[in-house]
Amino acid sequence: YFLQAIPKGILTILDANDIVSERNESFFNYNYPPLESNISKDDEFKLFNLYNRIIFVCKEDYEIAAKRLPKEKLIYAPHAVEIMRHRVRKRAKTIGFIASCYLPNVDAIIWFLKFLWPKLEKQNIKLNIYGDIGKIIPSYLLDGPNLNEINLKGPKRKLDRVYDQVDIIVNPVRIGSGLKIKNVEAMANGISLITTSHGARGLEEGIDNSFYVADTISAFVEKLQFLIDNFEERKRLSCNSLNWMTSCFNEDKCFRDIKSLLKAK
Repeated sequence: YFLQAIPKGILTILDANDIVSERNESFFNYNYPPLESNISKDDEFKLFNLYNRIIFVCKEDYEIAAKRLPKEKLIYAPHAVEIMRHRVRKRAKTIGFIASCYLPNVDAIIWFLKFLWPKLEKQNIKLNIYGDIGKIIPSYLLDGPNLNEINLKGPKRKLDRVYDQVDIIVNPVRIGSGLKIKNVEAMANGISLITTSHGARGLEEGIDNSFYVADTISAFVEKLQFLIDNFEERKRLSCNSLNWMTSCFNEDKCFRDIKSLLKAK
């Protein structure tokens, strides 16, 4: 409705972040209701078409949009990161999960604690959970038979200190849409990452080179155990992810098209 008040000749740009209809579809697949209006894909793209330009941060979303809208309306501008190098310790002692209380994060950590964490019993490893999400994790998942330690760290003002404390980041996200910022930030800090195929949306070129993907309980546990035991592999992932983030997710490259558009106006 606000678009009707904008004078003609003014450039209108929508920062889409993600595609809501895609997100809702993934929620339905896991029997969750949509978090916002259950808009159809057709109606959502009609709204997109009202703008002069639409910005997407996820490559896959950009490619979905390119099948329905003229490419000249679309801008791919992924999340730019600050590179922070951290020491890769010989012995992996701490797994990290960083999240808000957003539904896909809640689903991810409950799945992890319920089905994956017990498989790592007696590994002398601890799990640090950062962010508000710690407040809503069911207590029975924190007090189970697993002998490994779970620490609810709460929100932290400086993420670089968080990455100093962890050796491996997990993001077992199964639902949602868009680019998973926590995955990009973990790699920009050179921390070994294991996520899911859904978590790797728009980042597929880095699979097995800069991070690992696992979708089943057994595969996730196997890859996590491998990283816990393998210092050289954690070093390899750290080096590769830092190089990838430096070359492809720097500010100049991510915002190049936006800057060019605004300069032209």
